Amino acid sequence: MGVTVALYAMRHPEHTARIVQIGSMAPDPAKTYPAHLTNLDGTLAEVMAKLAQLQKERPSQDAKQFCRKFWSILCEIYVANPAAARKLNWDPCDLPNEINFPKQWNALVLPSLQNLNLTPQDFAKAQSPILAIHGRKDRSSPYGASRDWAQSLPNARLLTLDEAAHVPWIEYPDQFRSALETFLNGEWPVASEKVGSLDNQSG
Repeated sequence: MGVTVALYAMRHPEHTARIVQIGSMAPDPAKTYPAHLTNLDGTLAEVMAKLAQLQKERPSQDAKQFCRKFWSILCEIYVANPAAARKLNWDPCDLPNEINFPKQWNALVLPSLQNLNLTPQDFAKAQSPILAIHGRKDRSSPYGASRDWAQSLPNARLLTLDEAAHVPWIEYPDQFRSALETFLNGEWPVASEKVGSLDNQSG
């Protein structure tokens, strides 16, 4: 969704006022980032191994049962501390579009994103203020992705939550809510930065 809102801002600048990206994928999904801009840790490896095993067991399970097991495993990567995964309480498997989400993602959504070829001229079309919020310990989308967006978009800043992962509103609700309210009320959060390079924290 972080990619979607940015693409909308590029295509329809007249219909956008202020945009928030949260844990967005990169402008170029094929791009790889150095280790300090990602969080490819042991938890991610363990979760991927569990999902691979679950996939082998899929023929013996109905779709809803498989979906619930899938999300119960996957949610561990969305929080910095896997023990906090229970706070998510996600059970989207009664929704028809979620039951077969992995298939839809691999067959439709991901190929569409991979076909993006954004240019500086494309980024320049998004004139609205855009706040990228990203947890430095995100395993689902690399932290470097939001640094990339904030560096590429003409009127964007990045708010880094050092101890958060992919769902900062769960892990740091007060800090997240305060930043969101400040931005939507017309100001940049104090801790947000104008990014001048991928590596330098001060931009």
